Amino acid sequence: MGRKSTRETRLAKAPWEGCWVTEPEYFPRLGRYQIRLRTSEKKWVFIPYARYIMSVHMGSELASSMQVDHVDGDKTHDRLENLQILSASENSKKRKFDYMMLSKKIEIKCPGCGKLVHKDPKNTHLTKKGRTFSTCSSKCNGIITAIKRYGSEEQKAELETKIAGHVVRVIEGSSVAPPATHNIEDWKNWTTEKI
Repeated sequence: MGRKSTRETRLAKAPWEGCWVTEPEYFPRLGRYQIRLRTSEKKWVFIPYARYIMSVHMGSELASSMQVDHVDGDKTHDRLENLQILSASENSKKRKFDYMMLSKKIEIKCPGCGKLVHKDPKNTHLTKKGRTFSTCSSKCNGIITAIKRYGSEEQKAELETKIAGHVVRVIEGSSVAPPATHNIEDWKNWTTEKI
């Protein structure tokens, strides 16, 4: 006889009548709740709890092209009123939008040309080992590298002064004005060119 599961199981609702389902279990690596569903072929499969809730609400299994999105962006809020179905491209666009709106940016004054640029902290010298500065472009990076290698002592001293004060400030979110809500209809036509 097979090993008995210690998880509490119950009969699944439509569209999985006759199948067994476990209570939702939180997976920290995924940042979401999942359930185990025992199919009619007696195989256990993991599915996101949000996908299960939406399938039960709609009364049919969701196509693989349909993705269940959390309106508020929190993958642990699996309430029906917080879920919506999006295509893969719409969900990708929304994730990028959320990331741009919610992530911190570093404002840097390029030591090469003096231009102010906003960068993701991951793309700056602050997180890259051995780097002491960040620039707006590879051209400016080349100019600074050339001055460090071949420049006069006066040029090197001036450059070090520029590098010392080139991180200006941390900016919360993006400079792009967000739509009034996170509803799909409000940002459906939003494109990455606006970033």
